Amino acid sequence: MTADPRVPLIPQAPEGLSRRARYFVEGHGLRVPHRDLGPFREAWLEQGIPGTEIDRAVAFQERWGGLALPPAPEYEGGPRVLEADAPEGSAASGWRFPAGDCRVSMAHGFTIGPRGEFGIDADHWTPLHASTEGWVEALALASHASYWAKTITKIKGSAVEDLNLDGFEPVPEVQGLADTWWRGKDSLIAIYRGEASGFSAPHCLRAHIYGGLDAWGLEILTDLTGTTSSALRDLKATLGLLRHDDDPASSALEPAPGLARLPELVAACDSAGLTVTVTTTGEPRPLSSGVDLTAFRIVQEALTNVTKHAAASSAQVRLAYLGSRVHITISNDGPDTGTTELEPSRGFGIIGMRERALTIGGELRAEPRPGGGFEVTTTLPLQPPGTVTADDTDTPAGREHA
Repeated sequence: MTADPRVPLIPQAPEGLSRRARYFVEGHGLRVPHRDLGPFREAWLEQGIPGTEIDRAVAFQERWGGLALPPAPEYEGGPRVLEADAPEGSAASGWRFPAGDCRVSMAHGFTIGPRGEFGIDADHWTPLHASTEGWVEALALASHASYWAKTITKIKGSAVEDLNLDGFEPVPEVQGLADTWWRGKDSLIAIYRGEASGFSAPHCLRAHIYGGLDAWGLEILTDLTGTTSSALRDLKATLGLLRHDDDPASSALEPAPGLARLPELVAACDSAGLTVTVTTTGEPRPLSSGVDLTAFRIVQEALTNVTKHAAASSAQVRLAYLGSRVHITISNDGPDTGTTELEPSRGFGIIGMRERALTIGGELRAEPRPGGGFEVTTTLPLQPPGTVTADDTDTPAGREHA
């Protein structure tokens, strides 16, 4: 078995997840060394495993391999670490491959189905979610609901079938199949049918009811699951926060975005009615890929927050290259609210931005501007800590970009 010991412990969430799920992965998960499946390809081909199925397992490993997440509420916590292995099956029954070892000895394993479903191999194959993304979204939602709910009620067996779901709507991002989530006006319901179906055992049916979700909890829920207005969804899609279902090529294998894509952000904001001006001072210097991604995400998050929360018609992005660091300021011209308190949903975004900056050795500050508006300021190293670079004495003149 070969593994890369240089894999960072703090994971970067794969693209295509909701913001809540990304924060869950990056804030609560770990990325541990995992196997490179490439050396097994020839041996697996000799065993009659189709090359396309091997490619699916390799793609899963590159996207999810080595990701350790907190335990799931059911299924004895789910896989300890997401990890692909040799595909099994046939053209008639469909090919599946393991998704990771169980945390404890169990009568079923976790597998990825013929169409990418995340499920369990019990007495028979039972897909829980339409994708691994759905499984991760469900974990993130359970963590969120557990934190904000005033009450958590667990029921099982026939009592689950008696649940009245009138007035509830399904939560789409979990991509539920056997397992589903339902949203009401002040509660969430998670229904776990996997083991009941996989073992033909109705007594294994489970449901968790998260009650007493107040307006703040539901606001965060709505904000982070992408169920806001269609205009915001379109903007997020343009900014790259969402991946279209009909674009399977959009995967973690694509080049990570960086500051070179700022013109796309500017154009997207303009279409949403926000005029953004970008100013650069100093000679632009190469950034490491991780720093470049972090800088882009912070600007992206700050501008998205302006479109959501600020009654602003314009925003300014200022980049200043100063020796071995880049200083970025994002500000808007919103009205003076007369308070220095952050709006709750805006504050949640600030936490994520600050965590991104701190992870690479940077810093971030966010605060109201005197006279109105809001400003996010971050200073990031051009290269990861420990890299020898030029000193921090340069303060060149600036220039304006259209």
